[in-house]
Amino acid sequence: MIEATYHIDAHEICPLETKPLDGPVDLVGGHLITRRNFLTGLSVGTVSAGGFMAALSAMVAAQDRAAWGARVQLHQQTGRNPIDWQALLKENPDTIAWLTVENTGISSPVVLPSEEDGGDFYLTHSFHRKPSLLGTPYIDRRSADGAPHALVFGHHVAEDPKAQFGPIHGANTPRVFKTIGTATWSVPAGSSRAFHPIAALRINHRSRDIQRFRFASDEEMRTWLTNLLQQAQTRSEQATHMIEKARCILSLCTCAGDRPGGPERTVVIFASPGL
Repeated sequence: MIEATYHIDAHEICPLETKPLDGPVDLVGGHLITRRNFLTGLSVGTVSAGGFMAALSAMVAAQDRAAWGARVQLHQQTGRNPIDWQALLKENPDTIAWLTVENTGISSPVVLPSEEDGGDFYLTHSFHRKPSLLGTPYIDRRSADGAPHALVFGHHVAEDPKAQFGPIHGANTPRVFKTIGTATWSVPAGSSRAFHPIAALRINHRSRDIQRFRFASDEEMRTWLTNLLQQAQTRSEQATHMIEKARCILSLCTCAGDRPGGPERTVVIFASPGL
């Protein structure tokens, strides 16, 4: 495999403006919110077992309303490009994209954690960099600028299945997968790219299979995708055809189950053909 080179080039196939992080890691992004990190996040000493779920529900609802209010303000409908990038970047310079997924309710800025903050900073911080159990969808820093595979993490919150990546956490089942529409990845330069869902799989959080970002050729990338397709529990009827045309891959990762601290992740793989 060709060694990855990290650079900024707006003419690359997938301009993601990211930074490197060497080696495979646990897929920690998208953990289910647990009682432990609920307490940690709120800096509370004790919460009764009976009051925990009620408190969590209230917190999630309040944070979701606040997040939605910020999105309405930032996501202004102006001309052909509905995203107010100037406002977004002023609010958080870590912003690299806006992600929407049809039929799921997912519509959110995507951020790139800085090396100083650490790769999973936004697992526990809001878009405005405040402590938050909902976190913010963020990209793996190994998805370097120009890399043909972007891996994005987001929470699955059991108490609010519509928050963050909750709508896709069961995508490894046909019932959920068939509802997922086109994902659109928009960047500050003003361009957007459409990605079509090809498959979903449930994997262990230590899996290395999904952690490929650079390839020696398009053919090597397609071989990798074909191997993932064989592991998938659900797939598009057009998956094989889409893999043949694929030039750019977007994977969305979240916690798979409703058991706190579970080791499994759901990954939905989207593909975009060459321009």
